[in-house]
Amino acid sequence: MLPVIRRIVCKQATSLPKTGGSDFLVVAGPVLVDPVNSTMSWLRNSSHRESAPVSVRLSIIPLLFLLASMASIGCGGNSGGFSEPTFDERTEMPKAADDSNALRFGAASMENPIELSESYYPLLKELSEKLGRPVRFVPLKNNDELMQAIVRGQVDLARLGPLVYLNLRDRTDLEVLVRPVKKDGTGSYAVIAVRNDTPMKTLQQLRGKSIALGDPKSTYSNIMPRKMLRDAGVSMGDLSSVGMLGSMDNCAQNVLNGAYVAGAMSDSIYEKFRTRAIGLRILARSEDLPGEPIVARSALGAATIDQVRRALLSVRDPEVLNAISPGQEAYVPAAPGDYDRFRAFE
Repeated sequence: MLPVIRRIVCKQATSLPKTGGSDFLVVAGPVLVDPVNSTMSWLRNSSHRESAPVSVRLSIIPLLFLLASMASIGCGGNSGGFSEPTFDERTEMPKAADDSNALRFGAASMENPIELSESYYPLLKELSEKLGRPVRFVPLKNNDELMQAIVRGQVDLARLGPLVYLNLRDRTDLEVLVRPVKKDGTGSYAVIAVRNDTPMKTLQQLRGKSIALGDPKSTYSNIMPRKMLRDAGVSMGDLSSVGMLGSMDNCAQNVLNGAYVAGAMSDSIYEKFRTRAIGLRILARSEDLPGEPIVARSALGAATIDQVRRALLSVRDPEVLNAISPGQEAYVPAAPGDYDRFRAFE
């Protein structure tokens, strides 16, 4: 049975209602741009428009209904700021103070925001329970929007790519909290993958072929793969075409369907797709790199930041950890110096 859209409040972010008594709330669309048009475009362009998982208790139908309702009451199109009209169908509008204690956790992906929310739901649910306060998820469409949300104070916590973290560290006060590690203690890798039926064995054999890259600010799907190609003596001009597909999922899917010969992605995305359809295999991979850190705005204060860090370090459930990053074993403390090496890749 589909959940009932009970209320709509248009403020800085457009949010779906709580369902089933959960303290977890999905924010439907980017915070900093028109939430209706951007999210509709996001859903239209997604290569997997799947129904929402049960754990998030949403579906594409009520989400689209939500967006249509927002459009009808004029949310998101005011260039002078977001207005605050309300749509109250079944229940009394909650007081603003009800949500004043919530922490907002941001992450960027061009994938379906419902699918992205599904992957973060287990972690944020556990964090909410450990901290004794709501943790709201804010999916952003790309790294630029995520960076803006953090700088403007619209996101409190975030999972960032290493180079995005370095760029933000120069612009605003951030505390790096934790980074993910695998069972063997390694972090993450950038990989260039091809289909299983592709005969090539080396990066040099990509000359005259096509490659799919991700977000220009992505360490794993753009910056590191470019470096790997340069180190192998292959320039962008040596390739027949270079696709800028935004997300790593898109890169993997477009290799599987034959649109591109090779695709750049993180090792966790590779693991997600390697057995689908004809399958993927790694043509080349980078050195071991520190995994994507979770950071906090310094403005949260030392006590809150320490509580969040300790809560993250205590997460041990494989289902919670692997929902975001397949193969992840735990979070370990992170330090700013862990990511200084990425300066050389800019």
